[in-house]
Amino acid sequence: KKNASTISSNIIYTLKEDADGNIWAGADNGLNHYDRSSKKWTRYANITGDQHSIHGNDVRSLAFDKKGILWIGTNGGGLNRYNKAENNFTHFTKENGLPNDAIYTIICDNNGMLWLGTNHGLCRFNPDDYSCKNFTLKDGLQNYEFNTEAALKLKDGRLLFGGVDGYNVIDPA
Repeated sequence: KKNASTISSNIIYTLKEDADGNIWAGADNGLNHYDRSSKKWTRYANITGDQHSIHGNDVRSLAFDKKGILWIGTNGGGLNRYNKAENNFTHFTKENGLPNDAIYTIICDNNGMLWLGTNHGLCRFNPDDYSCKNFTLKDGLQNYEFNTEAALKLKDGRLLFGGVDGYNVIDPA
């Protein structure tokens, strides 16, 4: 879309509502924020050379952590943390310990940990100290690859992650 006040793409992978009732949309061409009061969209895209722009434009997953911070999973740009006060992003990639840079799903468990379904296994990411624990086939995963937004937190706190060979049930405890 050429009009910068509209959403960046018609291909939307994920939608979330924030605490203020605004809508966040992950698309194949960036992150979009709809402000209900102004009725306008704001687009966030990767800007080459800008370390504070979003790290990838193919946005596959969104989640809010226990503190209300927005986390963005991209296909190729890793995990991104939206810094509301500065209106910018912090990036986490394979170089920071993630299994790879395709983050297809994000779920916040009852203890505040982020669980990332990636293209190369599952990752438990601590949003407080940014540490990672990665899980592989040796841990019983159905496959290394998980699918875009195929994840669910059950009422009992367990997590379901869908992949290319079925699904896994994870007990975060």
